[in-house]
Amino acid sequence: MLVKGPKTLSQPETVILHHLQHNPDVAHIYERVQHFAAIVREQRSGELGDWLERTRHSRVKPLVNFATTLQQDWSAVSVAVSLSWNNWQTEGQVNRPKFIKRQIYGRAQFDLLRVRIL
Repeated sequence: MLVKGPKTLSQPETVILHHLQHNPDVAHIYERVQHFAAIVREQRSGELGDWLERTRHSRVKPLVNFATTLQQDWSAVSVAVSLSWNNWQTEGQVNRPKFIKRQIYGRAQFDLLRVRIL
């Protein structure tokens, strides 16, 4: 619920999130996560450095750890946010045979796997 956009939440999720945000730490986490998600979705790489600095000085340890990890691989993160291309199609093609293989593991031979993939 913290990662989803506010417009994509169902009514029960919205109510739960509203109640959770009464906790100051949860409200802070929600604000930081939503800002990061907006930066990535809208490719606003110019705001990434500011987000990183504000998050690294956060009072929530998991957020600080996440920001520190991003800082360690800053060049890859900044390029990933600024470029519009991705490898989703490739990942989907790799994931499909793995999924089929897991479905028939221990129940069929290679011939059936070959037929299902082709």
